[in-house]
Amino acid sequence: MTAATTVQLGEVASLSRDVVPPESVNQDTLYVGLENIESGGGIAGVGTVGASGVTSGKFVFDERHVLYGKLRPYLAKIALPNFCGVCSTDILPVLPGANLDRRYLAYFLRVPANVDLATSRSSGANLPRLSPKELMNFSIPLPPLEEQRRIADVLDRVDALRAKRASVGHNSRLLLQSVFVQMFGSPSEIPDRWPLRPFDHLVSEFRYGTSIKSGEIGYPTLRIPNIVAGSVDVDDLKLVDVSLAELGRLRLVDGDLLFVRTNGNPDYVGRCAVFDSADMSRQGVFGADVIYASYLIRARVNSDLVHPVYVREYLNGPIGRSSMRERSKTSAGQYNVNTAGLGSIPIPVPPLDRQQRFVESVTGVERTWGVQRRALGELDALFASLQHRAFRGEL
Repeated sequence: MTAATTVQLGEVASLSRDVVPPESVNQDTLYVGLENIESGGGIAGVGTVGASGVTSGKFVFDERHVLYGKLRPYLAKIALPNFCGVCSTDILPVLPGANLDRRYLAYFLRVPANVDLATSRSSGANLPRLSPKELMNFSIPLPPLEEQRRIADVLDRVDALRAKRASVGHNSRLLLQSVFVQMFGSPSEIPDRWPLRPFDHLVSEFRYGTSIKSGEIGYPTLRIPNIVAGSVDVDDLKLVDVSLAELGRLRLVDGDLLFVRTNGNPDYVGRCAVFDSADMSRQGVFGADVIYASYLIRARVNSDLVHPVYVREYLNGPIGRSSMRERSKTSAGQYNVNTAGLGSIPIPVPPLDRQQRFVESVTGVERTWGVQRRALGELDALFASLQHRAFRGEL
């Protein structure tokens, strides 16, 4: 990489912060809320101003901007829109100047060290926000524009490989749902084919996780990022030191269901995975007591009535997702579900032997996805290394 000067972001980019009143915006204009930007840069579920019920002033953006989520910056909601529209004022539209490549800027802002820096410079205990001034004070290496584009091209290629690997997981989920429909019926058929019982009638215990911060020692602790595509992923596993009494309450056992209870994207709230110690071992976590953090809810099901894998697939399917969204509440751009909401979801209960046959039929699919998931982890590590090197002048 050609030697780069370091400048403040405000010297090479500007913020588009002119607030547009709702009555002056066409109802068909696309609206991006904080919940529509995924951690890592995806944009999903975008609607129009009219459909979203916009009632307050918004920022205008177009295809030239980087959209930066200033609320809870640790979520790394940093996106590159390929359309124009208006966005929540909790999103800062950053307009790169003539000497700054938009993709290069987005990758720079997503570097974990810069996400951590933004978090450290935020204010507000419960709803931390990064001020526009602090963002524009960030120091950014500025090689020639051609070099910026070369770096962005390299990162784009690895990112595309990561997306391709991740799509295998998505397709695996679709296959599992197809098998589910074959064995238990379509969404319209299920309620009439099997008796319905509230989820809390099938669970021996709901329990929230620990709120103790992670450190250098302690027990492996699962968090929101570890619940991926219906499975537990041990990438970026943290350690939390808890008392023996707390360990007894939070220790995970095979078959425990773990639910994400809060997220900026309503489609992610309530997503769940089944804890499996054998799968943990395959991922390199051997024989350790594993616990979970406070933004997860554990449900320990009654195995005489339901199999946890069956429950997971039902709740990750269309009826389960719809039931979860109905019970989610929103506050400051975050959606939340609690144990009362989870417990009230009606679950169809087919005979246990049929559930077991379903579980046996999906085992091979999950093993294949496990192999792909480990390959994705290697790509993620490569991408993180390239990110780190790119902005240190070593790529």
